[in-house]
Amino acid sequence: VLATGRPVRHALLGMRSTGQGMRWLDVNCEPLYDGGGTVTGGLLSMTDVTEARRTEEALRFSESTNRTLMDALADGVFVAQDFRFVYANRLLLERLGYEREEFTGLPFERVVAPALLPIWNERFRGRVGLAEEPVRTYEVQFLRKDGGVAEFELVANRTTYQNRPAVLGVLRDIAERKAAAAELERHRERLEELVHERTRELEAAVAARIESENFAQTMTDHQPTLLAYVDREHKVQFANRAWLSWFGKTRDEVIGRDARNVSEADAMKH
Repeated sequence: VLATGRPVRHALLGMRSTGQGMRWLDVNCEPLYDGGGTVTGGLLSMTDVTEARRTEEALRFSESTNRTLMDALADGVFVAQDFRFVYANRLLLERLGYEREEFTGLPFERVVAPALLPIWNERFRGRVGLAEEPVRTYEVQFLRKDGGVAEFELVANRTTYQNRPAVLGVLRDIAERKAAAAELERHRERLEELVHERTRELEAAVAARIESENFAQTMTDHQPTLLAYVDREHKVQFANRAWLSWFGKTRDEVIGRDARNVSEADAMKH
């Protein structure tokens, strides 16, 4: 100051103090002039800022630790304030294709998908206000730097950032889950198609069998010979018209009944 006549303001001066470690002073020095404009001295003032500096260093350490922890998470994390994103962890930055410096400070309309933006802003206002907190969990779509869309499940919470209201968001990438759900839906649709196809085949087979049986019934009904089919359990499974007529029975009275009961009873009558 004496050599140049220019003041020195807020210079940080560190001094080692025995037993107290490093002490920090905020130093100011203003030049003093005589009547002829010659520097005659300097007015020196110093303020002890040791505690403030320690607090600042502790805050920086805390922020660094928190950032390290946030960057280690398997989910995306952001802090939003004043309708902007003021923080994002490493995973979210990677998902969206941004560097930290590029993303910090981006307004919502640069990141949130246009279709979602109105409800996003509405919920943000509600979350930073004093009213009841809006719905906390819902799906969102963010715009990547390359113009693509990233889909997430969001869990949002009220918080404070630098002593002002903000929103803390945790984002889980649901692209894989949606792809798995779509694949499952495709399998379900294919299974339904196979079931329908098999049902049609069975219906066709049943129709063919009925048609065949009807044809056989028609052909044998024109035969004068008494014809019947009895299975191993003596149940009548088939009888032509001549057989039914001879025993004086209807088809419903015979089919499925024990042939011995039918023939014996009617033989006794005859």
